[in-house]
Amino acid sequence: MASITEFSSRAEGAAAAGLHKVRSLADAAPMGRAFAAIASLTEVSRRIEGCLEAGDQALARGDATVASLELSRASVLMERMRKLSDSIDVVEAAVAEPKSARG
Repeated sequence: MASITEFSSRAEGAAAAGLHKVRSLADAAPMGRAFAAIASLTEVSRRIEGCLEAGDQALARGDATVASLELSRASVLMERMRKLSDSIDVVEAAVAEPKSARG
C-alpha cells in the first residue's frame, strides 16, 4: 500500500496542473466557462483532501481497511481531476483557435 505522503504528492501534482490549466482558460475563456472549470476543480480537490485526511486518521488509529478505502477513493478522484484537466485543455485549445480555422 502506498504511503499517505505518496498520495499527497500525487494530489498536489494533479491539483497544480489542473489549476494551472484553469488559470490559462480563465485568461481566454468567457466568464461562465472559466467559473465552471474552477468550480469543478475546486470541488474535486476538496473531495481529494477529505479522503486523504480520512485515510491519514484511519492510519493513525491503525485501521488499515478504512485507510486503504479512503486512499483508494483519493486515487480515483485524482484520476477524475486529471481527466477534467485534460478536458480543460480541449476547451482551451478551442478558445485559442482562430475563427478562420473553425470554418
